[in-house]
Amino acid sequence: MSAPGDNRPLTAARYSATGSVFLHRLETSDHAPSASPRAKGKASTITFANKRSEAVKVSWIDFDGQRKRMADVRPKVNHLQDTHAGHVFVISADGHDLGAVVATEKDGSVEIK
Repeated sequence: MSAPGDNRPLTAARYSATGSVFLHRLETSDHAPSASPRAKGKASTITFANKRSEAVKVSWIDFDGQRKRMADVRPKVNHLQDTHAGHVFVISADGHDLGAVVATEKDGSVEIK
């Protein structure tokens, strides 16, 4: 799930209702799952807060590992996404992956810098 020419794996970060996750590449072993689980987890929401000066794309990784565009988030704008625990989202800009999040059972927010 890395951008073309980028050999680094995409990092997943779990978010929580009590704090934000800053999306950038981290060299960890916590890599993004290749697909969202088919089992329906508890409903939750994620607020994607785009703090960048450029638009970002939020894509859901479906049950078969395919990206489904959910939103184009303009600079300095928030996007509220309904989801379920365990679902995987990738945030990208200019054709490069910035990071990924895995939804939990609690509502949360992700600050994209």
